[in-house]
Amino acid sequence: AWQRHIGAEQKIHPRIVVVEKAGNPVLILPLGLTSGLLGGVVRFLGGTHANYNLGLFDRAFMRELDEKTLRTILDKIGKHGDIDLIHFGNQPHSWQGIDNPLLALPHHAAANGAFATALAPDFEHLLKERRGSRGRKKMRWQQNTLKPVGGYRVIHARDAAEAHRILDAFCRQKATRFDSQGIHNVFADDGVMDFLYHLAEDTIGSPNPAIELFGLEIDGEIRATYAGGIAEGRFSGFFNSIATDDYTRVSPGELLLAEVIRYCCEEGLEMFDLGIGEARYKSAWCDIREPLFDTFVAITARGVLDTLVFCSKLRLKRSIKQNPRLWAFAASMRKTLHSTHMI
Repeated sequence: AWQRHIGAEQKIHPRIVVVEKAGNPVLILPLGLTSGLLGGVVRFLGGTHANYNLGLFDRAFMRELDEKTLRTILDKIGKHGDIDLIHFGNQPHSWQGIDNPLLALPHHAAANGAFATALAPDFEHLLKERRGSRGRKKMRWQQNTLKPVGGYRVIHARDAAEAHRILDAFCRQKATRFDSQGIHNVFADDGVMDFLYHLAEDTIGSPNPAIELFGLEIDGEIRATYAGGIAEGRFSGFFNSIATDDYTRVSPGELLLAEVIRYCCEEGLEMFDLGIGEARYKSAWCDIREPLFDTFVAITARGVLDTLVFCSKLRLKRSIKQNPRLWAFAASMRKTLHSTHMI
């Protein structure tokens, strides 16, 4: 679905790699070929819309995969088509308790890390542990403040109509927020919202939907949205939004996040991640920082030159994001340039 709506629009050509052992598939790498600065680059499909990137491994094969076998696989990938560079970005160091085999290769720290937390069956206990008395007091204040308008209602999309309502609200809220911050609205790019509507229409209501959509309704309107996915006992956050209106002061986004975590606890899930990037609401809930890394494997001389450029940009981006003053300056400049229509 992503390739149909977004990848094709961006001139990405799928390169799905299947590795077999004794006639059985043990590794699938969903890659796509695109243009780098000088040559062709293969990356994981999903692009900047993906938080974590990892192939689909047979667990036993993942544990036994060594550097020699890994390089043999990558060399074979490099011989197919016009590939100058293999770039695997935003990879976790481990997944479901198993180390990522690609750590055996030279790699670079990604520009951003990710945030996660272990869940507990008792949400109230988790709330007390993660947010303390101040967090619980704020939640009670939010609930009391909203009593005059009937409180709030959490909508967990169970059919296409509810999914559309939440996605419509998300689209409006995200556009307003990005514009105010001077950020390019990636969700307004061709095909992106079509992709999300496609996922919702095809999988909402099924036993294992590809996307879980939540909305917080206050006074008849959705004031916050949250989307994620569930697999193997883990909820992974995809995207969220909040409305800019009279109810913003109540922090509807924080309230909805708490209710989503409550739902995950009640469902018996074990882990919850809020994706990549720094944010106060993430550090408030998450006690686990998951580092990510990038791997560059140059196939040709053009790939070597592209690697040098990409690594320089990666280091610069990481330096800016890890320095509060530089990050604040960059955000200010971005907003200024956006307001003058220079970006």
